[in-house]
Amino acid sequence: MAVLDSYPGLEVEILVNGTPLQEYVDPDEEAVPDRVLKYIEATSNATFEIRCRFTSAFVWKHDLSLDVYTDGRFACGRIVYKLRNPSDYTTTFTGVRERNRGKCYVRPFFFSQLNIGESDAGMANHDLQNAIKCIGAIGISATWVKVKGRRRNGSAKTSAALLGTVSEKALKGRAVSHQTGLLERKPTASYKTRSTKAIGKEFATFNFRCRSKEALKALHIIPRSPSPILLELRDTDTLTFEEARELLRRQRDRERTVRAVKEEGNRKVKRERPDGSEDLVGGDQGDEVLFVSAKRRRTHAVISNDDQIDVIDLT
Repeated sequence: MAVLDSYPGLEVEILVNGTPLQEYVDPDEEAVPDRVLKYIEATSNATFEIRCRFTSAFVWKHDLSLDVYTDGRFACGRIVYKLRNPSDYTTTFTGVRERNRGKCYVRPFFFSQLNIGESDAGMANHDLQNAIKCIGAIGISATWVKVKGRRRNGSAKTSAALLGTVSEKALKGRAVSHQTGLLERKPTASYKTRSTKAIGKEFATFNFRCRSKEALKALHIIPRSPSPILLELRDTDTLTFEEARELLRRQRDRERTVRAVKEEGNRKVKRERPDGSEDLVGGDQGDEVLFVSAKRRRTHAVISNDDQIDVIDLT
């Protein structure tokens, strides 16, 4: 859960199927006293909730307003009234509430995978560039307020649609993978709203960035999967039956390759033919050329025998 040292007792977390998602921190992110940043792993099409809890350690000064932002847009808000000697109070945001023809509905939050393409369309669109900066972000801010006005029925909410295909170039190298969206409306209990006046700026902000596991690895938020150890380097006693068979197959393939290389090399050694030309014959010299014999040069010598007859040796 995300907490702030400056305001202990206020806890915020993101839940999927009622279970809080594991949170990760960016070690290179600079710490700010009144805000906290966490990374969470987003699963495509999974619905999520935002749970805020106030424990007895929280110091109440006034009533407060909790405001929820998804992908940089205001989604919903709620007034939490000052409590006397609070022990444990929890409020949960499941989606955006709407009223239509006198009936109340809620549109649940969910993670939607971002479609990334190669087209350059929309790169110059200013609104798109601003939206890209906030893709996959969930923000919850707390502000002291003074509640005024009567309670009245909630009004309808108009939420922005999901982004379509986004150019990879428009992302400018950002490791983003998901955006937040709203599912179809479901009936919910009636609710009331009241106007408020802020007392100063927000005193606490909780930010969550939703990324796939691959994106979290690319950002070095979570460690990359270690490279598997080669079978050849493993202790043979730790190999499974299938791994041992694979290792044996590799060894046989290497042996066949070595034999083929040697046989090819043997055919490339040079030897002289009887007619004086050179040929490729057997040997173990690989690609080197071995001259087994050199071509002899004919000589002419004059030899005198005992009969004083000159004999010419043509050998």
